[in-house]
Amino acid sequence: MTLSADDRRRDMGLARELIIQAVGGHALDSVECDTDEPPFNQILPTTWKVLEDRVLIRRTPGWGRRCELTGDGWYVCMKALGKFNEPEFHGMMQTLAAALQKQIKGRRDEALVYAESLANAAGLPLDFVFNAIESRLLDHEFNIEGAYWDEHGRTGMWIRVPIDFGHPPDC
Repeated sequence: MTLSADDRRRDMGLARELIIQAVGGHALDSVECDTDEPPFNQILPTTWKVLEDRVLIRRTPGWGRRCELTGDGWYVCMKALGKFNEPEFHGMMQTLAAALQKQIKGRRDEALVYAESLANAAGLPLDFVFNAIESRLLDHEFNIEGAYWDEHGRTGMWIRVPIDFGHPPDC
């Protein structure tokens, strides 16, 4: 039996809501969803496949059908749910952008900053900083050249702030 486009859209919306509820304010890679367990088992297998095909989730090793949200997945879900328009969340984005901009003020080269130090200095939750960097949140929402993980990856928690941070991307 084939589902209608409306049914598929509704299921995708429910999947986004459930995943974001599970992640909450935590770092997106610290929360796994088991698609065989409630409440995630109410999501259609085809919806999980679409999420995986679009690289919005990635399967994690282990028993069952576990997955975690990717940075792109967090961004897409949060955007679809209108979270970035909430005044408190928007304020956190602005605070992060200002804290990152401060890292390169007066410099001739990029800056390297430890995520926890940045979060503490800005008064932001570390998990928010992690999710913002992992998803390239500021790049997307403010249409700027943003900060990104150092080449050692997010496991090192070092953030590169390019000298052109905050500039519009080149065409």
